[in-house]
Amino acid sequence: MDMKRILVVYPHNFFAHRMGIDSRYYELMKYFKSRNFSVDVLSLKNFESSWENQDAKEENLVDELFLYDFAAGKRSVKKNWERLFRRLFKGKATGSIIFKELPDYAFPGMKKKFDEILSKKQYDFILFSYIHWANLLQTRKRYHGRLILDLSDFTTLNLYDMSAGKINAGALLEEEIRRVNLFDEVLCISAEEMWLFSQFAKNPGFTYIPFFMKKNTGRSATAAADVGKRYSAQKKFSQKNKISAHSGAVKTGGKKEFDILFIGSGNSFNKNGIYWFFEKVHPLISRSLQILIVGNITSHVPALKNVKCIPFVQDLDEIYNKAKISICPLLGGTGIKIKVIEALSYNLPVVTTSKGVVGFPSKSHNGCLIADTPEEFAGHISGLLTDKNLYDKQSKLAGRFFLENFEESISHERLDRVFLSL
Repeated sequence: MDMKRILVVYPHNFFAHRMGIDSRYYELMKYFKSRNFSVDVLSLKNFESSWENQDAKEENLVDELFLYDFAAGKRSVKKNWERLFRRLFKGKATGSIIFKELPDYAFPGMKKKFDEILSKKQYDFILFSYIHWANLLQTRKRYHGRLILDLSDFTTLNLYDMSAGKINAGALLEEEIRRVNLFDEVLCISAEEMWLFSQFAKNPGFTYIPFFMKKNTGRSATAAADVGKRYSAQKKFSQKNKISAHSGAVKTGGKKEFDILFIGSGNSFNKNGIYWFFEKVHPLISRSLQILIVGNITSHVPALKNVKCIPFVQDLDEIYNKAKISICPLLGGTGIKIKVIEALSYNLPVVTTSKGVVGFPSKSHNGCLIADTPEEFAGHISGLLTDKNLYDKQSKLAGRFFLENFEESISHERLDRVFLSL
């Protein structure tokens, strides 16, 4: 097979597994290498994650890493930046953010960097991870190869939720569709979002590529749960000294030590969800239930006797194997919830709001019990933990639904049709 070249525009260090999107890109990098691709990455420094102390060629997934200084780019357009991202703080979480325009991070300096890369090397594919950088494509005819967008979020809807509806949704959606139309092919993580954008964006082709992984993989996808900026250094220290890389380590063995598990980073949707759970749902369930919270979200969890918090975990296999059920009490967010998919891969039943199955090809018979009121949510938790027949049924549905929809071989076949069909 001839070696193909791909440039991936992705702003984070995906080796850090801080968020679900990191885990998606880690799996995509493994796919490209399994298909003999030469993979270069254009990423950011001084953004949300760090490449410091990280070998970009780790695991032979990246051939060349290019870094653009996001902080310098932001300074170069300071007035526009302040106009676009004025904040009005309210409530316990991040507050309401008023967005008058769709975020555009294609700073002049990054455009120059992008063009310099393409002037020195030709790529068969250029893959963008977010529409925030779509305006790097100033004129489509300039670029050799196919332009691919990985649509992992419905940005307009996310901004609508974050601003409590205080945006011009029509104008933002029109701009989002314009940017989607810059591409030749769109990979969609969500079935609903693929249907929506394919109705309005007529230039690209669309392919459904949900989050994928091997069943019960040794590397947990939701180390999304927040390995964070410390990941690289702590990983190397842990391997050198052969120690477990999480604080508050869970004991080994076969016993299920925790009744309820929630894993999450500290984003606004996770914050609002965890506040809702502890304020509205927790008072309705038995205090004898043992709850485990993992990830950066732990800094927003109240101190309670039946709640254990582990801020940092390198490998979540042990965590999932110690829990009876997983919960996803999110009240907002688009794309697909990787924490739910990962739980299904371990045959764990999930109690979730309707937001937890956004993007799923089916909303039922999938191992998830859906509840959008505190009473229903608490009732599903109690039901699973007291009714063995219900638990076993949901556990089997979880494992089967994962294998039928999210096991990596299924998405690999679809990706082959996009990247190997030329």
